[in-house]
Amino acid sequence: MRFVLLFVAVAGLLVAVAHKVTAHSFYDPECCSGTDCKPVAAEDVIETETGWKHLPTGTEFTRDMVKPSKDNRFHVCIGVNTWDLGKPYCIYILQGA
Repeated sequence: MRFVLLFVAVAGLLVAVAHKVTAHSFYDPECCSGTDCKPVAAEDVIETETGWKHLPTGTEFTRDMVKPSKDNRFHVCIGVNTWDLGKPYCIYILQGA
């Protein structure tokens, strides 16, 4: 019985870790250091004359920072460390958005 419980616990942990790795697997290295990118709701971003804007933070992304999303979700990559806090890196948008 203990073996079964241990097996289930380890399997659950592996699934959780694998999901986290997959979530960041397509971010380009120049956009994300493992903590800078996150998915956001479609209503939280708008297209502007010069690119895109993340409304909750007010962060603006120029057209050269735009990349196609590979999972049909919007993602923003904004610096979260003390040396780059709030710095925009990339925004991943839906194709045709």
